[in-house]
Amino acid sequence: MQNSCRSCVMEVKLSKGDRVILKAFGNRIGIIDGEPRKARSKLLYPVSIDPSQQSSFYPEDSLEKFIPPKSVEQLLKDKEFCDVEDFAQGLIYKKLEKPLSDNLYTFYASRTEFLVHQFKPVLKFLNSSKQRLLLADEVGLGKTIEAGIIITETSARLGELSRVLIVCPSMLTPKWEKEMQKRFGLHFDILRRNDFIKFLDRYADYGEAEKLKGIVSLQTLRSGKTIESLRDIAPRFDIVIVDEAHYMRNPETYSSELGEVLSELSDALLFLSATPLQLGTPDLFNLLGLLIPEEFSDFTKTARMPRSVNGDEWRF
Repeated sequence: MQNSCRSCVMEVKLSKGDRVILKAFGNRIGIIDGEPRKARSKLLYPVSIDPSQQSSFYPEDSLEKFIPPKSVEQLLKDKEFCDVEDFAQGLIYKKLEKPLSDNLYTFYASRTEFLVHQFKPVLKFLNSSKQRLLLADEVGLGKTIEAGIIITETSARLGELSRVLIVCPSMLTPKWEKEMQKRFGLHFDILRRNDFIKFLDRYADYGEAEKLKGIVSLQTLRSGKTIESLRDIAPRFDIVIVDEAHYMRNPETYSSELGEVLSELSDALLFLSATPLQLGTPDLFNLLGLLIPEEFSDFTKTARMPRSVNGDEWRF
């Protein structure tokens, strides 16, 4: 085995399973999925960028071990701070990075002629600091379209979204797939249980490099085993949309537990339901508690809150 590296163990700086940066390819991130080989006094490592394609070999000097950035909490714990000038520059950049909230950038991008009321949810969503919304239009007013507008508008502002998940009753999965393709040109895959588990496994291996635009049924996700896998692997989603979200209203059920987990894992969360105002106050409170747990954790305290401030209804 002339190409084997067993005789040059001391030279090996990277190992199978390491996530690496490909410096010559726009700093793309891949994962070493095999043992290196020696060629012309250089070590070549098999690196997988796309799980669906065969690995390619790259020289060691073109790779850099990927070190995830520290969280804000860890930076504070380690007492690593920037100076005032760097902080001011970063603050200005963040302000300029986010587009104006009262301009819609995808108005002409859809194949659908929208009605005026269908723009109200996206404007409220964009003005929300928490990116959480309970959309409670009556049946027939186009909640699916309103959700599609939010997806396309968010993508226009943030760039291509890495992971978008739509959760709905199983009988509605074909409808969502068809509507997203027909009206917005968005291709979503309908995921069965095995498909979703495979996504979780790939995310565990490839992290943020693993992409997803998926539609999965509520029945598929609300098993204890699947919820446990979601908690353990903890994939981050750019947007999660839950249709018929009132099924999550009852605490101590798998559906409600699923809602808690999805809320923790999503940067933006949209609940759709035609019936929340027909539910009792405790049920509505439970739904809002899944959306924004830090603001709806005490029913008695919340019940005493004013329903509007300066004429505006509660804004999340």
